[in-house]
Parts: sequence; C-alpha cells; structure tokens
Amino acid sequence: MQEELDNLAVGVATIFLDGLRTLLFTIPMLFLAAGVLLAWGGPVLWLYGIAAALMGAIALLYLILAIWRRLRAAFSKPPAPMKPSAERYVQRARARLPAGSFVDAKPKARSREIYALLDETLRPTAGKALFSYTDAWMTVTKMFAGGTMSREQMKRIAGEKMVSYHLKQGNLEVRDGAIALSSKGYTHFIFRKVSGHAQSVDPDQVAGWVRFFSTGTFESGGTKACSGERLVLQTLP
Repeated sequence: MQEELDNLAVGVATIFLDGLRTLLFTIPMLFLAAGVLLAWGGPVLWLYGIAAALMGAIALLYLILAIWRRLRAAFSKPPAPMKPSAERYVQRARARLPAGSFVDAKPKARSREIYALLDETLRPTAGKALFSYTDAWMTVTKMFAGGTMSREQMKRIAGEKMVSYHLKQGNLEVRDGAIALSSKGYTHFIFRKVSGHAQSVDPDQVAGWVRFFSTGTFESGGTKACSGERLVLQTLP
C-alpha cells in the first residue's frame, strides 16, 4: 500500500512539474508574440512592443541557460586527476602529518565506526571550527584512506546541508551505493591541513574532535570549540 502511495505521489509531482515547465516556456513566447503584434500597431505602441519582446527574450534566454546547466551537470565527466600544483599541496600536507597517518593507510571497503555523535545544535557552522570538525570526522571514519559510509550516516555526523553541498560541488561522490571522497574532494579537504591560509584547520581543535568521536569525551588538550553538554552518544550501525 505504501509503495502504491509513493508511486502515486511521484506521478502527481511529475505531472505538476511537466505542466510548470510548459508554462515557463509559454509565458516568454507570449511576451515575444505580444511584442511583435504591438509593434505593428503603430508608433504609439512600439515602445510597449519593444519592452514586451525584451522581457520575453530575457526570460527565454534564462530558461535556456538553466536547461543547459542541468544538462552539463548530468553529462559532466568525472573529476580530472589532481594538477601538479594540487599534488604539491597534498605533499606539503602529508609532510606535516605524523608517521603512519591515515592518508598513508591502505583503502578500506567500509569506514571505521565512530563512538559518539554530537547534538546537531552544537555542530560548528563556519570558519576554522567547521573545517576542524569536518577534518576530524573524516579522519576517524578514514574517508581520506578510501573509506565510505551511507548518506544517512554522513547526515547524522555532518548534516544534510553539508552532504548535499559537497555532492553538488563534486567533492563527494556515490560509489557502490555509499558516499566517498572524489579525487577533487580529497584535494579540497587535504589542502585544509596545510597551515597558513584562510581555510586551514586548527590542529588543536582537530585533536579535540578526534578524541570526542573516538571516545565520546573531551579530556585534557581538548578544544574550546568543543562542548561536553547535550551529547548524543550513538554507535553507527
């Protein structure tokens, strides 16, 4: 029964969207037609005709560009390999990491489970705090080493907004039904480990978050961005 209702909802939504797309194409064409007809009405109506034609042309051009962007996104090629300049950034980042770090580990089929999740109201939302938080959970779940996780798991750690944004940007990709870092995403996030630029992480904050994700506690050496209050302790399935 539920499946039939879902199919019905999808069908209604499809019909609605098809009708909306038809309407969006019809309105610019009506403006163009009105502009031509008014232009034949004499000098008094020329100004109105030109204005209507311009509005129709602009709306039609906007729709064409929107469709072209959708098509380009749908048929875009996978991210290209890292450029030499990006590779140098990665090498600089690795040089600053301890021996045997996760970036040198062998890829694993699935990500490591984490011990604790933070209440979503306490997650950092911007700046170094957010970059450090992201770096920490990607470290613990071994995303840099080829680990993957389901979209639902990633949403519980980082939120739907982050997942949707980086999927759209091409930093995350769907691989065998799970989400993983793309080559572009690996470069994007590993670059934050290189100190001295606006998007670099704070090593102390990263260490504090790694400790939290690994143990569920904030002990000595933790970060001021971490709070031990209102924690949601769960183990990822």
